[in-house]
Amino acid sequence: MEVNAHASFDSVFDKDKETYVQTSIRALGENLIQFTRNETDLMILQFTEGLRMPSVADSLSSVPQKVLKHLTEYFQEQIERGIMWKIDPKIAALVFMSYVSYSQIARLILGDEFIEDHEKTFESFLDVFTGGILESEESRQRSSAPKTGKQ
Repeated sequence: MEVNAHASFDSVFDKDKETYVQTSIRALGENLIQFTRNETDLMILQFTEGLRMPSVADSLSSVPQKVLKHLTEYFQEQIERGIMWKIDPKIAALVFMSYVSYSQIARLILGDEFIEDHEKTFESFLDVFTGGILESEESRQRSSAPKTGKQ
């Protein structure tokens, strides 16, 4: 069994764009979420039949492997450009894919109520993903600086 979902994924990755990385990561995530919503049957097939038949799992694994490869390459490029910290780009890709995949699987299994506001939740994920979870000295200074302007 051969699944040709690769053509659909090619449009998700536009490495030639010279846009702010956070915007690109947001677009990547939105495109991946849309792809997984459009390919719900493929995801269900991968999980249900893949557990029973290793040959189906092997065939379908090419799709997430391609996504992982493209994301890893994208993050590696951003590291080389000095935009991202020097981290393992494959781990960054796995973290990104994990959120997108899990949120969509939860939506499929538990319904839209599991994550009440998908857009707001995705924006919060992007904040954590791009900013990290540890408070930096810079963010501490910003939060303790006196507020100016109209409030």
